[in-house]
Amino acid sequence: MSPVPIIAPPKDHAPKLPLSTETLAKVRLSRYLEREARGREMDGLPTGICKRPPAWMVRETIEDGWSYVDDEDTWEDDTMIEWEVILGIGRKRREAVVSWLLDVLPSRKPGHAPSTVSSPTTSSLSSTSLSPSSFSLSTFSSSTVSSQDTSDTRPHTCSNLQDQLQNSPETRFHAVWMFLRYFYLTMSPGLDSESRPSRASISRTSSIDSDRSSVQEEGLGLVVWDIAVACLSVSVKFHRDFLDPLLPVYAQEYLALAPHDLSHEDLESAHRDVLSAFDYRLGVTPQPVMDELWSSLSSLRNLLDFEGGWKYAMLDAWTRLFVVLDEPDVQRFLVSMLTVVALMDGVIESLVDEYCRDEVLKTRSISPAAERYLNLQTLRKKFNIRAREESEGVFCDIQALTGVTDVDLRECRVWMSRQLK
Repeated sequence: MSPVPIIAPPKDHAPKLPLSTETLAKVRLSRYLEREARGREMDGLPTGICKRPPAWMVRETIEDGWSYVDDEDTWEDDTMIEWEVILGIGRKRREAVVSWLLDVLPSRKPGHAPSTVSSPTTSSLSSTSLSPSSFSLSTFSSSTVSSQDTSDTRPHTCSNLQDQLQNSPETRFHAVWMFLRYFYLTMSPGLDSESRPSRASISRTSSIDSDRSSVQEEGLGLVVWDIAVACLSVSVKFHRDFLDPLLPVYAQEYLALAPHDLSHEDLESAHRDVLSAFDYRLGVTPQPVMDELWSSLSSLRNLLDFEGGWKYAMLDAWTRLFVVLDEPDVQRFLVSMLTVVALMDGVIESLVDEYCRDEVLKTRSISPAAERYLNLQTLRKKFNIRAREESEGVFCDIQALTGVTDVDLRECRVWMSRQLK
């Protein structure tokens, strides 16, 4: 008799074949979207498109003395004004922070004291520029360095942060989204005063009156930048693998990266504020949606079955997503909805580029360069129609998987196209 017991299955057990890779991807995507919807509801936002913030929220925010719109601002849409009012940090400051989060790269060695800047400006933040197209979207690598050898660790730690910011557009997107979401949650009058950012605890602001003094304005500016650095730090920690042989990004690197004088205590306090405001729910990002769509749809893989097809579609999608992050009302839309619209446009552009490459190879020896250029502009319009026709079925599959309706898709696309002009 065998010493190993044989455990029989239950009488009502019905064996099942293992799920396919595509089915598993569809299940993961469905649960990911459900998590996003639950998070939106907990943040007080609808699971669909939020037309505009509630009127009472805008009114009470103004009465509280938190919100204002810069005198120089010109707006095309009242909805954008209302979202700017809800955020309550001012258009210029918001745009400066978003630009910094999307472009910043380490330029100083860790441990060097950062320069003191009371109110960073857009011009001071544009020294390091990083366009979305520069992302490689490839798996980053890191040299195996012993964490016990501090002499070797110093030169490599800065490169770890730089590597993450250069090769992970998801990290930058998530940082900006958390920044905007934080001020939506903390500046909204619907939250208790205890949930608001600890401006007093950071000891950088005085009591709040309806009329902001210069000291209060400077204090708010410093807190805004503290939160910006904290959101970038949290995003890097969330998306970067610190297991051996990779090395962690140390706190002093974020202090050196900050465009203003930031202490370790201030950074830790900002971390607590951010995580407390989110209730430790950091939200979702576009990359998992793209990955699961690629894994679950054979029609999408067949459509982009040429060299660089999927890569260029994602690059174009990220470019569009980065542009719309600069708008105050971007939180009207779900991240998954923005991703779907951007990815659809990216697929079309990738197909058009492929059609144009084939056409250029055919006409290279026939037409001169100037004529080929003019013909190419005309061909792009023609190929755009062709690409839309060939991808129509794939787009229907994407909508069926993500639950994006035709009405929501059209509204989001119109809004996004207006921002991209």
